[in-house]
Amino acid sequence: MHPHLVAEVDSEGHVFVSVPAESLWEFVEYVSFQRLNSHYHYGTTHFTVVFPNQDPETIQRLLNDWASSLAHEPGDASLA
Repeated sequence: MHPHLVAEVDSEGHVFVSVPAESLWEFVEYVSFQRLNSHYHYGTTHFTVVFPNQDPETIQRLLNDWASSLAHEPGDASLA
């Protein structure tokens, strides 16, 4: 399972989420399959992912779905 993430809204009204660095690449892959516009801002321990023109409820559903999906393990045959 992936970590539970919470959608937040910044002062400009953009929805964003803070993703732990160790989960970023799996999260990026998941979001890319959803075909959502997103921007990534790199930090030392977390990455901020901004979803312009999206509502918080839609992004929170995406985050909940991602959290309940199984993480790929290194060498996982399903990735081949």
